Amino acid sequence: MTFALPPNGANPMLGAQPFGVFNKIPMAPPLYVGDLDENIHDETLHDFFSKFGPIHFVRIMRDPATGKSRGFGFVNFIYPRDADSARQYAQYEKLGRKYIRIMFKRNIRDLPTDANIFIKNLSPNVTVKDLHNHFSQVGPIICTRVATNSEGQNLGYGYVQFEKKEDAETALKVLQNSRLRESELQLSAFVAKDRRATTTARRNVYVKNFPLNKTEAEINKLVDDIFGKYGEVETKLIKKHPTESKFSAFVCFKDEEAAQKAFSDINDNPKTLDGAEGPLYANWHQGRAERLRELKRHHSVASNETNLFVKNLKPEVTEADLKKAFTHFGKVSSAAVKDWAQGDGQKKARSGFIAFENSDDAKKAQMEASTIPEIRALYIEGADTFITFHQSRERRNEYLYTQRRRRMQTGMMNMDAFKGMPFPFANRRFQQPYPPMMAMNNFRPPFRGGKTHPRGTGQPRGPRNAGRGQREVQYNKRHEKGERHQQQQQQVVTPAVAQDTSTLTVHNLRTKLSEFLALDIDKQRQILGELLFPLIRDIAGEQIAPKITGMLIDLSVLEVSEILEFLENHQLLVERIEEAKTLILEEDL
Repeated sequence: MTFALPPNGANPMLGAQPFGVFNKIPMAPPLYVGDLDENIHDETLHDFFSKFGPIHFVRIMRDPATGKSRGFGFVNFIYPRDADSARQYAQYEKLGRKYIRIMFKRNIRDLPTDANIFIKNLSPNVTVKDLHNHFSQVGPIICTRVATNSEGQNLGYGYVQFEKKEDAETALKVLQNSRLRESELQLSAFVAKDRRATTTARRNVYVKNFPLNKTEAEINKLVDDIFGKYGEVETKLIKKHPTESKFSAFVCFKDEEAAQKAFSDINDNPKTLDGAEGPLYANWHQGRAERLRELKRHHSVASNETNLFVKNLKPEVTEADLKKAFTHFGKVSSAAVKDWAQGDGQKKARSGFIAFENSDDAKKAQMEASTIPEIRALYIEGADTFITFHQSRERRNEYLYTQRRRRMQTGMMNMDAFKGMPFPFANRRFQQPYPPMMAMNNFRPPFRGGKTHPRGTGQPRGPRNAGRGQREVQYNKRHEKGERHQQQQQQVVTPAVAQDTSTLTVHNLRTKLSEFLALDIDKQRQILGELLFPLIRDIAGEQIAPKITGMLIDLSVLEVSEILEFLENHQLLVERIEEAKTLILEEDL
C-alpha cells in the first residue's frame, strides 16, 4: 500500500517545518503517542514505528524520581510524509495491553475545550477504533479515548475531541442515545474537573464482598435487589477480579439522597451475604487519580520503624555476624548482607539489613549501635558507621532526586564560568588575562591586561578617570605575579594523564585515577569537560551544551566518581542532562 502525501497546506501540521542540521529536508513535527502501556520501553516504541520510515528519536516520558512511565511519549520521524503515514495507519493499534492514540504534538491550550465530548455507558467490548469510527461520521476528530485500567480493560466511558466546536454540538444532537454494539451511548459536553458540580461525586457508590463463585448475571441481579429499594439506579458496572472468582460493583444513583441512604445503611448495619468472605462493604467511588493521591498520602505518613539499613561493612561480614551483633538491642527477626564494589573494583564492602520485631528496639539500635565495640568491629576501619532506617525503592529514588536537584541548583551559581567559551577547553581557562574568580563572576575588565594599552587611552583624564593609571599598574603587577605562580604550578604538574588529553578515554582515566586526582581542580575540570562536552553536544545540541557541561563538571557539587559514571552510562547521562535542562528553564523563568 502506498501513501500519497496531501497537498501542501492540506494538513496544517505539515506546513513550513524546521530544517535538519545536516541536510535541507524539513524535519517532521513530533508525534504524541498516548495511552502507552507502562511496560513499553523506548526500544519497543522505536521498533513499532520504524516500519513507517527512518526515525530521528523516540522518548517515553517518565517520572524523574521513580522512573515509571507517565503513559505517553514522543516519536520524531526524519520525513514529514512518514510521520503523517504513521499517524494515520498506526492510530489505535494495540501495543502491549493498550490501544495507543496518536496525534501531532500540540499545545494543550490550543485544543478547543468546547469541542470535547464525554461518553458513558460504553459496552465492555467497545474499542477506541469503534468509538472513533462511530463519531467520525459527524466531522474531523483530533483524538478519541476509551478509559481503561492498568490491564487495558474498558471502564465504560470515554472522550472524543473534535477539531471544531460545531461538530461537537452536532454529535450531541445526532448521536445522543445512539447504539454502539450492545448499549445506548449517553453523551454530554466535557466539563473540566475544577468546574464540575461537587454533588455528582456523592451519587456513585463502590461495593465489594459479594458471594464467591457466582456468575456476572447473578451478581447483576443481586445488585438490583439490594440497591433498588433505596431509589432509582442510573447506571451500574459489575467488575470481575482478574484472577479470582469474585466481583465488585459501581452503583450510580440518579438522586444523591438515595445514594446517601444506601451508603449509610450498609455501613451502619453491615451484613454478610451467603458465600461472601466478609460483610458487604460500601464506599464513595474515587477516580483513579484521587485514589492514587490518597494512597500516596497514606504511604507518605506511614514509615518503616523496624528495618535498619547499614553500609561500609567489611567484605567478610556474614548474616550471622550481623544478626548476632544487633541482638544486643532486642530480638532480630532477620538479617541480610549484600556485596558492594566501587566502579573501578578497587574498593569493596558490604551493606546489610536488620529487621527487628519491635520498633523501639530498632530505634534504639539506630541511635546507639555505633557506640557498641562489637558492632563497630563489623565496619571497615576508618569508615563511617552508617546506620539508618531502610527506605523503599521509590522513597530512595525520590530522596536521591531531590539531593541531585539541590546540588545542581547550588552549582547554578558557577555554571556561567563556561558561558560563551568555545570547546574543547584546550587550556582556555589558563589563557584568560584576569584572575579566575573574576571569570567565575563573568567579569570583563575594561582592558586586555598584560602590557597592552588600556581601552580609551586617547580619552582625556577627567575627574572620572582620576587614579585609573595607578589602578592599571597595580592590576598588571598582580596579574604578572599570578602568571608566574601559575607557570610554577604547571611545571610541577607532570603526571602522564595531564600531558596529553587528545587521546584520553574514560578507561585510561580510570586506570590513572590517582594521578588525575593529584591535579589541581581547574585541570580536572578541563579534562572532564573535554570528555563530556562532545557527548552532551550530541544529546542536547550545540547551543546549550556549554552551559550543561559547566554544571556537570562542577567539582564543588559533584564527585569525580559521579562524573565518571555519566561518562560510562549513557542513560544516566541523559537523565542528568534532562535535570540540568529543567534547572536552566526554571532559572530562565
